[in-house]
Amino acid sequence: MRRSLVLVVLALLVSGSAIAQDTMHVSFDPEFLDPFIVVPEETPFTMYVAIDASTAFIGGYECSLIVDQTRMIVLTATGPNGWTNFGGSNLNHLVGFQTPVPAGTDYTVVGEVEALVLDPHLQVADLGAAEPSSFDPPSPGYADGIDPDNLIACTGFGGTINGGLATEGRSLSQVKALFD
Repeated sequence: MRRSLVLVVLALLVSGSAIAQDTMHVSFDPEFLDPFIVVPEETPFTMYVAIDASTAFIGGYECSLIVDQTRMIVLTATGPNGWTNFGGSNLNHLVGFQTPVPAGTDYTVVGEVEALVLDPHLQVADLGAAEPSSFDPPSPGYADGIDPDNLIACTGFGGTINGGLATEGRSLSQVKALFD
């Protein structure tokens, strides 16, 4: 009896460890998940919202982009397949697609956000729950493109923006002084 109980517990532990949590990321490169970028001050750049999905298709997604709006301006937000944001702002994404987006083998870019750095110091673009959130507890997530009633919560990962890059108007010494 004791041996079979141990086997059942071990089987549950092994099967539980094989269950992976879906993730949502802020990336700065559409080809791979790059969570860090160096951008000259007052230069536009693109952030990508990417999902590592466990489904074959993504029917929509929701998240909020959390940024210090005194140090960065979000200019526009767009995406693939008839991307429509019902979230009311470029920072609050309650997005539906006209046709589901095929999920990639590693991750899928579902949104693009154009922003402008105003401050030359390190900044973070984080992901949080959209307002309102479909998830309890609130979190980023997406809808299965085949079964839209299947909502999948995600762990969100942000990215870091470094606005301190030497430009014609800024010397290398001035850039170094930003980090002293």
